[in-house]
Amino acid sequence: MKKVNFIFLLVFIISCAPIPADNSHKGGGHNNANQDGSAKTRKAKNTNEPVQQPNIPQNPQAGDQTNEPVVETAGFSNKSGVTFNDGFETSLLTNWGSLSPLQTPQNKNNWQIDHTVKRCGNGSLRIEVNPGDMSKNDKSERAELVGMKNSNGNFVEEDLNSGTQYYALSIMVPASWVALADKRGGELVHGTFFQLHGNADISGGIRPMFAMNITDRFYIMHHSGDVNDISYNHDSQKYTYEFSNGKINPGHWTDFVIKIKYAATSTGEITVWRRDEGETNFNQVLDIPNTGTLFYQGNPSNVLPHKWHCGYYRSMQGNVSTVLWLDCITRANSFESAVMNAFGK
Repeated sequence: MKKVNFIFLLVFIISCAPIPADNSHKGGGHNNANQDGSAKTRKAKNTNEPVQQPNIPQNPQAGDQTNEPVVETAGFSNKSGVTFNDGFETSLLTNWGSLSPLQTPQNKNNWQIDHTVKRCGNGSLRIEVNPGDMSKNDKSERAELVGMKNSNGNFVEEDLNSGTQYYALSIMVPASWVALADKRGGELVHGTFFQLHGNADISGGIRPMFAMNITDRFYIMHHSGDVNDISYNHDSQKYTYEFSNGKINPGHWTDFVIKIKYAATSTGEITVWRRDEGETNFNQVLDIPNTGTLFYQGNPSNVLPHKWHCGYYRSMQGNVSTVLWLDCITRANSFESAVMNAFGK
């Protein structure tokens, strides 16, 4: 009788015990993942505040919306989804449509494939801009490559069908780098090395949607909206966004990854990560949510293609020559693919 009572008591205790919850969807038991398995993030806005490192997915899927304050690259392997890659190995115009037009005779030093300085592969793009290197009717000096081209020779353009894209690139300035001086009567000094312009048919003469700058620091300029808006043409929507870490490291490469979610209305997003030479992981330095990322004419559905430029486009300088190197420029549909195709890891 005592044995029967003991068995009954044991069965009763087991039946009343709580069933452990299935946490397999929570990213290996870490309480920092969404139900779909993606990592939760706390956006590092344009501040210097420290951020908590999340549980980074090791293999983000193509087209994912990865938006992490710190992105670890140790587990990266996926190279699919790339739509543009230029390591500047041989020819300037293999992957670009044209050189920026100059009013003065084109100097061969403005654009060069440099095999002595490189971040990836066997060469880099050396850019040199001197006083007087101006486009016609312009108040700035420049030397740029205009219009990405894919392997089929077609332009890679951005519009409402672009979705979310990731761009990787690396930049280095010499140890003798001289920050630009204001020579434009109080206007904002700019020194743009990677920019996205709207189609000239609807936005000629207005500022770029996205422009990465290097002057005495790294930062971006961002504009969007209706090109018919007269107030826009008076710069009422002119915005400069500072990085949480905009420091320049002359004589050393700085890698960037840029995420752009394309939209004509305020449903787009721009996020920028950076890592310095010698670092492994990327740190988020800027996030701009809820913003337009395309120009349109009259109606947000009327968006024409936008084209990329790379090189250097600067405020007029009296006696300063600028030299910099760009390398590993890549466009892909995931963070991982952009990094792998640009830098290898």
